Amino acid sequence: MPMTLADLVTDLDARGALTLSLVNNCKTSVKHLALALGYASAAVCPLDTAWQDEATWGAKLQAHFATLDPLLSLLTQRNTRSNIRLVMRLAAAHGLLAAPPGSGAGQAHQLSLLPTTRRDTFTRALRTAAPYQQAYRSRPSEGRFYGLQFADWPADIQAGWEQWRDLVRSRSRANSRASSRLRETTVKSYREHFALYLGFLTNIRHVSPTWETFFETRPLEDFIEWHAEKAGASPITNVGFFTVAKVAAMAKVLATAKGLKAQTALDLAALRNGLPAVPSVHKKEDHTLSLRELQTVANAYLTEGRAPYPDDGRVTFPGARRASRFQKGVMLSLFIILPMRQRNMRELEIGESLRQDRAGHWHIDFKGEGLKVAKRRGGINTYHVDLTDYRPEFIPLLDEWLQVYRPRLRNADRSRALFLTQYGNPFSGHALYMELADAVALKTGVRWFPHMIRSTWATWALEKTKDFTFVATMLGDTVQMVMKAYQQIDVNQQHAKAKVLLSEELHAG
Repeated sequence: MPMTLADLVTDLDARGALTLSLVNNCKTSVKHLALALGYASAAVCPLDTAWQDEATWGAKLQAHFATLDPLLSLLTQRNTRSNIRLVMRLAAAHGLLAAPPGSGAGQAHQLSLLPTTRRDTFTRALRTAAPYQQAYRSRPSEGRFYGLQFADWPADIQAGWEQWRDLVRSRSRANSRASSRLRETTVKSYREHFALYLGFLTNIRHVSPTWETFFETRPLEDFIEWHAEKAGASPITNVGFFTVAKVAAMAKVLATAKGLKAQTALDLAALRNGLPAVPSVHKKEDHTLSLRELQTVANAYLTEGRAPYPDDGRVTFPGARRASRFQKGVMLSLFIILPMRQRNMRELEIGESLRQDRAGHWHIDFKGEGLKVAKRRGGINTYHVDLTDYRPEFIPLLDEWLQVYRPRLRNADRSRALFLTQYGNPFSGHALYMELADAVALKTGVRWFPHMIRSTWATWALEKTKDFTFVATMLGDTVQMVMKAYQQIDVNQQHAKAKVLLSEELHAG
């Protein structure tokens, strides 16, 4: 006897593929589908008949909704469709069907994925063979341990730091321009660079720094040379360059407030402006994967996450490991359609930055302090996307994550964070970096990192459209920043263009 829609839901329930709260919802949803297809109930609707392309069953379902009295709300209609998609996806994942209709199976770019291996074994070998050892690993005798923690800073330098912090805060409140404020993460980076510089003076040069000597150019020049030699990155490193830049920026603020000599600020500015360009550590082409290749990786994790798992009652959170793999696929899929900053991916919260309106549409919303630039063009900066309208095919995946897999994670019932670590906490910047970098490397062998999605997306979109405004909008950047960071000028191409234009102009008439 062929399996029916009702049998399918019962089978998935027995396999533990559906949460208790979803079982009745799915039963009601497939009942509507059976009625829409002309059957008296889901118990007599053959699965093979219901297994159609969504465009087919979706149109019949919508016609069925129109016959109901009273009419179902738009939200209930949306949830019914989502539940049907979910049942179909789970049926395919559990081997009850070949592949969900319209799922795009086989349509993604066929990247040759590496065979599955243990993450710890693979990443240990990956780190050992990293090509940037010198830039990221200091010698044990000198390491980053030479830094001087804030509590150990001399009292007068601590007082000077607090004076500068007060000035920065007051200027941020008084001036609406985004360029006049410093984000907390930027202030934190100031303190980290100063800790390294003061540690160099104290632990390497064995001198006692004071507030006055902190702004002298000669010790800074010594630090630049020493750090470049230590890192093997002559003539200068990012750490050396940004330390000078931050000391110079602090001096400018204090000199303007008449807390420091103006000449000192000018000397530091001249030192900063005279520094050579910092050579790039990474070759971006070594870390690049196309959007199609990343989608192949995402699909692989979605498939692994949907696989059945044993539940013998001995595990506190059964299915959490599979859910974690599914989560990787969801995060990569979301990055592919929205090249947001890593911070925003981490800070997505259900009901806040990720919300659903009364029509059932899902929206991503970030405002003000939730963005890298809080104020723009004299007002509060915003980043908003109607996900349902923009990429409707992503919504079933989002629903599946929210309804089936996320509830399996620790603290899922208490946290509003869309994505959670294995410990049930929102991701930190480093944790999300490692989670996705390792996930991609495991499948491809490529040393990819999350911020690369912005470069990949911008390069791809500019090649396709040459539209800087479009790319800036999608990245949440300004046109000027996109042109500065991502515009690649082909000189030969520009010369060829000039050749044609000049020929037309000089031979006109």
